[in-house]
Amino acid sequence: MFCSPLIRGQFLPTGRYSMKQIVIENPILNSPFEEPQRHFKFTDEGITDEVIESRRISTYFMPIPQPRKKSSRQMSFETLWTNDRIEENKFINHVRTQVAKWRIERYPGITNTTRRLLEYWKDPNREHRLFFCQVEAMETAIFIGEAAGKRDPSIENDLHDANLSANPLLYRIAFKMATGSGKTLVIAMLIAWQALNKFANPQDARFSDAFLICTPGITIRDRLRVLLPSDPGNYYRQHDLVPVDLLPELGKTKMVITNFHAFQLRERISAGKLTKELLAQGESSPFTETPDQMVRRVCRELGNKRNIVVINDEAHHCYRHKPEEDGEKLTGDERREAEKREEQARIWISGLEAVKNKIGIKVVYDLSATPFFLRGSGYREGMLFPWVVSDFSLIDAIESGIVKVPRVPVSDDSMTGDLPTYRDIWPRIRDHLPKKGRKTEAVDEEPRLPVELEGALQSLYANYQKYYTHWEQNPDAQSRGMTPPVFIVVCNNTNVSRLVYNYVAGWQKVLPDGTPVLVPGRLPLFTNVLDGSWLPRPNTILVDSEQLESGEAMSEEFKKIAASEIERFKEEYCLRFPGRDVDSLTDEDLLREVMNTIGKPGRLGEQIKCVVSVSMLTEGWDASTVTHILGVRAFGTQLLCEQVVGRGLRRMSHAISRQELEVNGHTVEFDAYDPEYAEVYGVPFSFIPCSGSNTTLKPSARVTHVRALEDRLACELTFPRVMGYRYDMQSEQLTAAFTPASCMTISTQDLPTRTEMTSIIGESDYHTLYGLKERREQEIDFRLASLVMETYFTDDDGNARPWLFPQLLRIARNWRTTCVVCKDNTFPQMLLLAELAHEAVEHIYRAITATRSEQRLLRPILRPYDTIGSTRYVDFDTTLPTWSTDPAKCHVSHVVADTGTWEQKVAQSLEEMPEVLYYVKNQGLGFHIPYTLNGEEHDYEPDFIVRVRLPSSHSLQAHPESSPKGESVDPEKPVLHKHALPPEILERCREMRKGATDAETLLWQLLRDRQLMNFKFRRQYAIDRFIVDFYCHEASLVIELDGGGHNENEQADYDRQRTARLEELGLRVIRFWNHEMLHQTEDVIRTIAEELTARVSLTPALSQGEREGIRTSSPLYQGEVTISSPGGGPATLPSPFGRRTEDEGILNLILEVSGREKKEKAAKTATARNLWVPAVNNHGGFGRWAFLEITDPWDVKNTIRAFLQDDNLDGVGPILRE
Repeated sequence: MFCSPLIRGQFLPTGRYSMKQIVIENPILNSPFEEPQRHFKFTDEGITDEVIESRRISTYFMPIPQPRKKSSRQMSFETLWTNDRIEENKFINHVRTQVAKWRIERYPGITNTTRRLLEYWKDPNREHRLFFCQVEAMETAIFIGEAAGKRDPSIENDLHDANLSANPLLYRIAFKMATGSGKTLVIAMLIAWQALNKFANPQDARFSDAFLICTPGITIRDRLRVLLPSDPGNYYRQHDLVPVDLLPELGKTKMVITNFHAFQLRERISAGKLTKELLAQGESSPFTETPDQMVRRVCRELGNKRNIVVINDEAHHCYRHKPEEDGEKLTGDERREAEKREEQARIWISGLEAVKNKIGIKVVYDLSATPFFLRGSGYREGMLFPWVVSDFSLIDAIESGIVKVPRVPVSDDSMTGDLPTYRDIWPRIRDHLPKKGRKTEAVDEEPRLPVELEGALQSLYANYQKYYTHWEQNPDAQSRGMTPPVFIVVCNNTNVSRLVYNYVAGWQKVLPDGTPVLVPGRLPLFTNVLDGSWLPRPNTILVDSEQLESGEAMSEEFKKIAASEIERFKEEYCLRFPGRDVDSLTDEDLLREVMNTIGKPGRLGEQIKCVVSVSMLTEGWDASTVTHILGVRAFGTQLLCEQVVGRGLRRMSHAISRQELEVNGHTVEFDAYDPEYAEVYGVPFSFIPCSGSNTTLKPSARVTHVRALEDRLACELTFPRVMGYRYDMQSEQLTAAFTPASCMTISTQDLPTRTEMTSIIGESDYHTLYGLKERREQEIDFRLASLVMETYFTDDDGNARPWLFPQLLRIARNWRTTCVVCKDNTFPQMLLLAELAHEAVEHIYRAITATRSEQRLLRPILRPYDTIGSTRYVDFDTTLPTWSTDPAKCHVSHVVADTGTWEQKVAQSLEEMPEVLYYVKNQGLGFHIPYTLNGEEHDYEPDFIVRVRLPSSHSLQAHPESSPKGESVDPEKPVLHKHALPPEILERCREMRKGATDAETLLWQLLRDRQLMNFKFRRQYAIDRFIVDFYCHEASLVIELDGGGHNENEQADYDRQRTARLEELGLRVIRFWNHEMLHQTEDVIRTIAEELTARVSLTPALSQGEREGIRTSSPLYQGEVTISSPGGGPATLPSPFGRRTEDEGILNLILEVSGREKKEKAAKTATARNLWVPAVNNHGGFGRWAFLEITDPWDVKNTIRAFLQDDNLDGVGPILRE
């Protein structure tokens, strides 16, 4: 058997196919992050190995209509490749061309908010790079929503015409995106674009901040919770889809996510059938909801919002049936399936029309991999929805490496038909399978399969064994959370699925004497029977995905079939989740949980290897571990083929590697994924390319999942996110010294004149730069002065100092008149464009700083939100070599070795050094140091961050955590040491730390590492017979956080007794409610700071200067706290979050392991050493930092130790630069 849909047999006159084959080993031609530049050529005979160096135009394949007298065979898609089967999507190609021109012109005609989002999504330095197809879908939506009306009105007219003929009450826009290409991210981007524009300009009727998300079933509905900004795993933050300062705005959106079944009109009052008939009298029943009542129920969460945006996921289920004049008459199973699809489509679109009538719908965005009309819809079979505006097909996704490559049989040694036996298996076996369906009794006798079906199972299973062995022999696969590959079988009815299930997994046989015995399945890796008993953890499951998706109860017949499987999962559920009530789960809930967690480590379905499904596996089922698919049902259209195969096309690995490709005599390079494969039997694919004819499984590159580990949270490292640098100047008399370096040249060589004005001046209606000449030159001066002030002349709270503006305006005017050089066809007003304006600001600021003679304090410019980066967010895959890190030294599981040698050596040295507390390799961490080279801004990523303990000579003070050895301890002043505690108390403390509440976790993040006024706090600390939440020995202060249960009388009495005992021991106890900590955080911290200040005289470790307070700024709390000092007068405390880790003798060391000298390397290291480190240390809120360059990876220990002993290291702190 040879598998590869890129291999196309040529058909002989006898009807048999020849063995002539085209072999393409790797079909990946393009990067997923760039517009496709290449594609394989199709001819009348199918795919070829010729590469065309351009993007494929959008086309679709029309099956040739069957004659009214149909043959007994299922439709064959391979026999003809004629031009009338391939139709160009002219409308889509026209839209694509217009969007491409608009993109080249830098998106004229859009709002400031939209421009900012597009720039954010297309930033090449993004940590989470977006696929080109995702960005293009959004560009198309934006173009139609904001620009097409002026640039090309025909597009909107065509859309209105298309909707008028098919959806007269709705305005729909559809995006065709292949399975696995990231439709959910596009939905999130659509929501962000619409909502943020609405919040920025509430009067703009083009946008909405209320959304109704409709799905075909429960699986997708539940999975799309990631679209809720309030969800902990929301895509906006997880995939960095929105600038951090706009995230709070996004939280204001109103959103409902529902499956279309919610549109069914429900009964409001129960009544007998006869009563309903009598009262209805042929009209709508008074016991049933009206459409308006249904809308109020479904859209209740939207409040009084009107003119909402609807987004349909898997939108091919939503259409209005077209009455057929002389349409094709369907019979049997095809008719029943068509009727079922028609009823579902009617409920969906009728529900949306009811919403439109009640509250209004601005636009409906449809997303689907297959937005086609099916047979029985009243439209030509396979016809594309005419309101589709963008197309990224499955072929495009395969050639870009976004999805797995499906391989289907193309030849065998049987030669008994037009197609290989296992390609069109259904016509060969259907007459030999049970005809009964869901509503009949199950098949209970020994499973006897048609020989072709049994051969297909055995053949595909033999290939599965290779995949499974490859997974099993991967030495650390299981430790990294990789689950086994998955084999799925899609059957046409309940009895066929039961037959296959019994064959695969085992069955119960009754002996002549009535004794039941269990017979193992024929496929050993999939059997659920071992040594005469059911396995406690099934390898194979049988599901009715249609019933699970609708939310309806499973039929009693199916429950009977799946009874043993359900019992096994209930037992496993009890073992995994002790204490939970398994009886509260319905059988449907349990099987749905198993089904939806296949391929997910640590979940109920993680060990499932085979799925036998009664009906089509539903869209949205996103198990990326599917490697083998067998279809045991009829496939009347290519759409059905693609829907079934789509369930197995999601990639397992997203590790990027650099690819080299020989194309037409030259080499091209691009970033892409390595190919992955899905083996497919029984699905008669026609046009989907696939790679590789080799029968031997080619091992994929070994993928390592690099991630932060929860049990290593103690090793977490944090760092500030710095955007730039500024000087905090003491004098407010500003002057500037202009030199030749202050000059700036504007030339059309660097900037085309056909462009659009930036959002910085709030205009977006210029299509060429020449309109800028109309702006007054005073406006340039005003804008530049404003930018200088906002960027560089702010106070510690980030507020501008407007009294400096007149001086800055004068300086900006002088700079413009003396330092700006305009070449041909340019003019000074071009400085109003964002990029040029910021370049001008740099020149002006440098001229100002050049005249300052007083000391200037270097400060960092921090990101306004997400100011603190952390190792806890590291999570990515890599195919590069890795080093498994020491759990006591590194929060992240591995160090990635880009060079193959020195990274491992550095990691090994760091782990062997007792001075090193924690370290992390800066990969996937998001730690950047901004620097400038040749006038262009860049981000520098150093190699490592290391937290080290300084030698005692560099530690300012010692803060003993316990009494010295030999010193007597006052029994009335308990200082309990860990070694003095009973093991059970220590274990209880550890358990309480692991199970900390959200309020406790938040407070600990703000108290740990002496962040609050340099006081050392412990959490879940044992004193006397109690374990207190937080304890500061230096101030004899106990802090307790209480939940609602502390209001109860018994608990309140216990708290009073506990507080009294602690106060007898000389401790001060203060208590807060959990909700106060979570919602009034600053007030809680201020109260704690006041208590610490009141007890500061009891703390000899603090100097007088520290008692009085030091003004620092902080990313979490800007400004100062004024309270009463012990002497009665006001005292200014440092910001409560001001971190003073330098007093603990701790240093955060940035390591750069250098190779050969390059110009950019010198600029990077100089910026890190002379700007980043001094600025961050001057801030005072992020600990003590230093930068060290290592030239020999094999001498790391000596280099670091020599650096730490350097007398100049004491200068690493607040630094004043001349």
